[in-house]
Amino acid sequence: MADLDSSRSSITPFGAGIIALAIYGRLLRHITLSKSFDLLSTTPSYDFWSEHWRISRLFEQWSACLSQHLSLANAGSDPSIISLHLNTWSISIGQNDVAAVIIERTGCSQVMLQDCQSNSLIAAVSIANLIRSAIKANFSFTRVSIIFKYLIIISLLMLAFQLDPGITWSLYMASMTCIGALRRTPGDISIMSNLEILLEGFQKLQPVAPRIDILVSIVSSHLNLVQVF
Repeated sequence: MADLDSSRSSITPFGAGIIALAIYGRLLRHITLSKSFDLLSTTPSYDFWSEHWRISRLFEQWSACLSQHLSLANAGSDPSIISLHLNTWSISIGQNDVAAVIIERTGCSQVMLQDCQSNSLIAAVSIANLIRSAIKANFSFTRVSIIFKYLIIISLLMLAFQLDPGITWSLYMASMTCIGALRRTPGDISIMSNLEILLEGFQKLQPVAPRIDILVSIVSSHLNLVQVF
């Protein structure tokens, strides 16, 4: 991990995916240990913020190494890059969400809370934009060309899932982030549009991810609650 800066020109999407798994593991441990964090304690059992900033720095270094790959123009032709995009934004959502929970629990700055919520939403919208670009055909083509391109793109999404089944979790995290944003700004058309695309992404993955219904059910139930209130 210490040599990430020196690897910018040589790291591949697959290699970056391996690093993403390592960062994910560290983030999950961070999230688990954060449950015992108490800012008001004179001897906290877990130094949340020190680890939070270490992971932030690691994530920034890793993202900088991937600048050549983190382009939507590249994502449409390589399932490993699709997976890489989704993992990158999912890590961002997870990191900002756990920080937001700690900020709310300890009564820290509202500015920090809003910043975390904003960063999570940016990542969620980025996931939605990737799914949107992957499942929407270019209607400037003929009918035959539209169908052909549509089938190719859906196949890429399925290949990405087979390469990394965790992308369904990325869709789930992005969906729940959008729902959280809807609670704060009810009726926001832009957020609803992104949420609809994410739900459509779930549907497109249904043939290769039969258990995805569980995640869709959870998202739908939360969305219904938001719409009720």
